Amino acid sequence: MPATRIHAPADRAGHHMLASVAELRCVGTAEVVRHVRNFVHECAIGAGASADTAQTTKLLASELVSNAVRHTPDGTVVRVELLHDVPCGQLVVGVEDGGAAIPAAPRRRRPSWDAESGRGIPLMTSLANECGVTPLPDGKRVWFALAMS
Repeated sequence: MPATRIHAPADRAGHHMLASVAELRCVGTAEVVRHVRNFVHECAIGAGASADTAQTTKLLASELVSNAVRHTPDGTVVRVELLHDVPCGQLVVGVEDGGAAIPAAPRRRRPSWDAESGRGIPLMTSLANECGVTPLPDGKRVWFALAMS
């Protein structure tokens, strides 16, 4: 299981020199999730991530944005940021929203085959090298890091 930390990507222990790759701000609607998937995939490839990393970035970012849309009021602005942790060779993706609720600490559970939710935390903890949640003055940032190669 990857390390799950509660702090900002820029403050990840032992990690420095985060280079901004891209940022997107959008009103959180169900329709925007597809746009974010394509945006993060293209940005990951453009930053030099492998095809596998770009696909995983697309999947995990889609999950985070879907959760942001699901758990915040209509019209909430969602911010998606991609950063390159140069020394560690990782792509860091953060999704910020104005929701006050902080996701529960990851716990292992197996959703039923027909469940419409409950797969996000298992996906994140299985696929990301690191992931975490950062409380913000006006919401939260949920983030993950993946190896670029």
